[in-house]
Amino acid sequence: MGAALGAARAAAVERVQVTREGSRYDLDLKLRVAVSASQAWSVLTDFDALPEIDPIVKQARTRPGADDEHLELATVVRACVLWLCRDLRELQRVTLQPDASGGSLEAVVVPAGSDFRAGHARWRVTPCRGDAAAACMHFRAWMVPDFWIPPWIGRWLLEQRLRQEGSVLGAGIERRVRMEWDASPAAVVRAP
Repeated sequence: MGAALGAARAAAVERVQVTREGSRYDLDLKLRVAVSASQAWSVLTDFDALPEIDPIVKQARTRPGADDEHLELATVVRACVLWLCRDLRELQRVTLQPDASGGSLEAVVVPAGSDFRAGHARWRVTPCRGDAAAACMHFRAWMVPDFWIPPWIGRWLLEQRLRQEGSVLGAGIERRVRMEWDASPAAVVRAP
């Protein structure tokens, strides 16, 4: 299987769309990764490992939520535009809904612990139609930043960043699955 992962197609961003209405941005990303949906789901929801998967995530911490169905995820992401960089804090109330072949994740921004006034995100991870060995990942979100984004480049800039981050995340998920597979006892080939 390790060789099969190496020979498989690399992560591919299939669609990126960003729209803006006032200070609200709507984001839509579809990507395909060359691992199963259950593997992609497992890596995506290993929040403590997010900095290993995506280098712009500087910190990721989880803690139990107000009830058994939610958890809180606090992240610090390093966002750079040309030479200007800023650490963005985001606190989200997360609901996980795993299923036999992937799952969905919903996250609502908690403004008090964030650099965002409001926001909502949803990830859906499923086997790709016609290729159960690949995962199709769909991310839809809206956000209202609590900082200024120049309106004449904001939508374009976010679209470029989302495309780049989708590619990095997909490659990170594939890399993590490959590393876990290579480290597993099943990957050891014994000579007869």
